[in-house]
Amino acid sequence: MPDSATENKARVRIFEKIEVSHDVNRWVVEKPEGFDYEPGQAVELCLDKDGYRDEPRPFTMTSRPSDPTLEFVIKTYEQRDGVTDELDEFKAGEHLRIGEPFGAISYRGEGTFIAGGAGVTPFIAIFRELFAKGEVGLNRLIFSNSKAQDVFMKAEFDRLLGDRVIYTLTDEDAPWAERRKVDKAFLGERCSAFGEQHFYLCGPPGMGKQLKADLIDLGADEDKIVHEDWSG
Repeated sequence: MPDSATENKARVRIFEKIEVSHDVNRWVVEKPEGFDYEPGQAVELCLDKDGYRDEPRPFTMTSRPSDPTLEFVIKTYEQRDGVTDELDEFKAGEHLRIGEPFGAISYRGEGTFIAGGAGVTPFIAIFRELFAKGEVGLNRLIFSNSKAQDVFMKAEFDRLLGDRVIYTLTDEDAPWAERRKVDKAFLGERCSAFGEQHFYLCGPPGMGKQLKADLIDLGADEDKIVHEDWSG
């Protein structure tokens, strides 16, 4: 479990901030000595700034464990006037504090990854690791967003997965996406062999809980549905 105490968090320097989309940034930061994790895991991160050192938030590493630095891909929620909004003002040379890695999402075997919005971030490191090892296999991604501008890192997902990525939009049309809600009907049409594959879910808790129930109704093995703890 994460530990929110500031004194138990490593102080790391921001090396680079890169704009990924209108509300998503890629952060490259210092990697603490001996820091190890599984692709898909997260850390509690807080800003090394008065008023924010005791305001940790969970963020997923999108870098591979063998990389010399850590990477986070983080969406800014300006309307919430919170940690991500304040983080957006940080620059290279400033510092963050990170805790120990934790999280239930890790690669268990081939299957279908279903992400809503920023929920795709735990899957980035997993796909990068599989691609580097030549083990992408039959894995695929269903990535759902509201509008086309909300879809980030599309070029990389296309490179890593080819035609094994499906984009859906709920609020508008795009030539490369289906205008559909990811629900039981959609899954019944686009997936098969429910009991034989793994399903990985990450996104808003309400979406995840409903999709888990839908998948089980469609024949998925509950023990093969991988997701974070939604009880918090």
